[in-house]
Amino acid sequence: MGLLSLWFDCGEPSLSVRRFSVHESMSNLFSVSVWARSQNHGLQCESFLRKPAGFKAVSDLLNLLAGGRTWTGICSHMELVQPEPTGLSTYYLRIVPRLWLLTQRRNIRIFQRLSIPDIADKLLQEWHIKATWRIDAAAYPKLEYRVQYDESDYDFLSRHLEEAGISFFFVEGDNGPEMVLTDRPQDGETYAGSPIQYVENPSEIADLSYVSSLRLAQRVTPERYTSRDHDFRRSPRYALLSSTSAPGTGENTLEQYRYLPGSTAIIVKEAAPAAALKSGGGSGAEGTAKEKSDPGKEVVDFVDKQVTTLVDKQVTSLLNKAIKRVLSGGFGEVAADMIGEIAGDVSGEILGDIAGKVTGDILGVERELNIDLEKTLRKAVVDAVNKKIKGVIEEQGKKLGEKVDEAVTDLVGGKLGEVVGDVAGDLTKGVSEGLAELVTGQVKKLAGDDKGAVRQDERAGQQLAAKGLESLRAERILMTFETNVIDLHVGVLISLLDHPREELSPSRKLLITELSFEGTPNGEWSLSCTAVFADEAYRPALKTPPPKIHGIQSAIVVGPPGQEIHTDEYGRVRVQFHWDRDAPFSDDSSLWIRVSTGWAGAGYGLMTIPRVGHEVIVAFLEGNPDHPVVIGRVHGETTQVPHKLPDNKTVSTWRTASSPGGDGFNELLFEDAKGREMIFIQAERDMRRLVKRDETVITERNRVDTVGGNLVTNVARNVTETITKNRALVVGANVTETVAGKHEVKIGGSRTESIGKGMKITVGPEPKKEEAGAGGATGASMGAAAGAGATAGTGAIAGASAAGSDATVAAAKEPDLPPGVMKLDVKERLEITVGEASITLDKSGKVEIKGVEFEFKASGEVNVKGKKINLN
Repeated sequence: MGLLSLWFDCGEPSLSVRRFSVHESMSNLFSVSVWARSQNHGLQCESFLRKPAGFKAVSDLLNLLAGGRTWTGICSHMELVQPEPTGLSTYYLRIVPRLWLLTQRRNIRIFQRLSIPDIADKLLQEWHIKATWRIDAAAYPKLEYRVQYDESDYDFLSRHLEEAGISFFFVEGDNGPEMVLTDRPQDGETYAGSPIQYVENPSEIADLSYVSSLRLAQRVTPERYTSRDHDFRRSPRYALLSSTSAPGTGENTLEQYRYLPGSTAIIVKEAAPAAALKSGGGSGAEGTAKEKSDPGKEVVDFVDKQVTTLVDKQVTSLLNKAIKRVLSGGFGEVAADMIGEIAGDVSGEILGDIAGKVTGDILGVERELNIDLEKTLRKAVVDAVNKKIKGVIEEQGKKLGEKVDEAVTDLVGGKLGEVVGDVAGDLTKGVSEGLAELVTGQVKKLAGDDKGAVRQDERAGQQLAAKGLESLRAERILMTFETNVIDLHVGVLISLLDHPREELSPSRKLLITELSFEGTPNGEWSLSCTAVFADEAYRPALKTPPPKIHGIQSAIVVGPPGQEIHTDEYGRVRVQFHWDRDAPFSDDSSLWIRVSTGWAGAGYGLMTIPRVGHEVIVAFLEGNPDHPVVIGRVHGETTQVPHKLPDNKTVSTWRTASSPGGDGFNELLFEDAKGREMIFIQAERDMRRLVKRDETVITERNRVDTVGGNLVTNVARNVTETITKNRALVVGANVTETVAGKHEVKIGGSRTESIGKGMKITVGPEPKKEEAGAGGATGASMGAAAGAGATAGTGAIAGASAAGSDATVAAAKEPDLPPGVMKLDVKERLEITVGEASITLDKSGKVEIKGVEFEFKASGEVNVKGKKINLN
């Protein structure tokens, strides 16, 4: 039938092919199985393994255009099947592409801020595999975080290529084997000998190229693919759905619905390089964004220049008519047919073209504004109109009616900038922050964007849905056939000549997706192929399962050098997993990871940020290693418990640590040991307490308050103190009391005042200055009465003694006096002065009374007694 040959890197020439079997298919490894004989029964199989090897088949048919086919790779398996010491020994060996080596290495590692082609290219370069890319690399966004977890390099590569809709196959190039990666294999190279003659009886033209025994099969496949993601930045009610349907499939009951958290997250803005950060003088996110002092004005200027070329007279006329009806009846009242025209023509021409140019040229963002207007306005209007559902129109009109009215009017005047700003402001309040960002065409700068701004992108989700459906329907129509064209390979296009079916005319190309080739040196060779129509998109099957982490792990919180607490607006942290042997224990070790707390509400809840060096417990959403979440924390040798255990096993505490670099802490401690129960609170520095209404404190035994500095108490209304027994007040310096109204003191028993120096009582607004010594000046009048009804009533007695020689009033200890009695005992001198009148008593016994006029009145006798009485 032809020539079969083997070659090996080790140079062994003795093996001759006795049988071969080749199988290759799209996005899979080819395999060449060869049974060969050698006179050497002692070949060392190990010397062949993992070394370059090749197999070539050349047909001996003179009229066949095919010259032959070569497969080059490595030898992955070799065995001695049947030894013959005196004859030919049989060996079996398998040749596979070098890419097969990736199946032999399992790894756990992280890829960050790379697109899927970047990830694939990195792996292929590590293995020194030559690859030819036939894709638009710019169409693949960078992904924040992908984990190869306990899977082979090959499985990790395959599942990502499948996700991206990129197929691969192998060709033998001029410089050796090549791996071709393409997202449009249906647009590949056409076989040079195409179209190939189709025949029913191959024996009639055995020496010519032919295709025979063709089978055309059709199968039922899904008609709709829908996936859903969740964006924690948006309202929980926001349905982040991506869906696509096959054309002409009716009700789409055959739906594949999947929940894929994080599937739409892409890097929408990259962080600035280090040099840019230094020159920009800010964070990475701030340094990346192009500064615009007034983007709204630039939008207006741009639209003014471009609107005349983008909107023709017909659309303008239609728009003017629509405006009148909008303004007269409101958005929700416009007729269905008119809304359809506005949405189809105006949204398509103005909102699509202008918004796309504005976001790209002015704001530097290619996707946000156009997508949002499409989804918010066009979808709300066009879908509702096409289905003639007036209720949907009115519902959407209520939400955005006023702004849409203004938008329709202002677009003609070229005021898109103002409309964008106004709509964004309203959407921020009513819809979601993420949607508002899309409308304004700006990506909000967050601390969490330090490595690049990551957002859920609905267009990315829609692309994934489209690729998912194309993958499911790729082999909806399948053809299998036999041929003698041995140099066909997977990924090549062919067409047929003279097939009776119209759809298989020479103008319609077929993409070969699978090939099997087998034979012997002297027997017939059999070559069968599988193909699909090349006028339909082809995507590889989503056959490689993603890894699942069944359980939880622990990790160490990391951050930039010198930072003890590294977090963003959402309280997220970065970690280094124990299995990660590549990361440098820095803020490059992982993505931002959300942290579970005991309570998380809108502006309320618990907030305890894990700090750098803490060990945390990590779970994974849907078991996906790409989506970790911190659910707990644990102590270890380097992060000891706050109180020694097991000595303090009855203690429960919440102790913090001052940061950065502090040795202090705040603490709330509970001691539950029987007989020693206690709650302890420590504020390392300040403590503030706010009670917005009432506070009740009950201490059933003793209470001690110690203030190291000042104590200030401000009471807006009344203070009432009730002390069942005694009260002792010790003041080391001065006491000042200011009473704006009356000051009333009631004492049920005795009162004793000890004054070390002077005592001064001033009544009235103009007190006189007193020299050293006893004296009390009154600017008005003072009344003191002992007994019931007195202004300063004692109820019993009042005693005062003066300890110092200059004291005005002093009281010594006296036995109890009968009720109604008041006694003043002054050791040096007592002086009472009222204007020009005064009474002075000193310790010598001298009493001096001075005054301008004396008047004595007595209801009884007046007695004057003395050793000697002098009158004038």
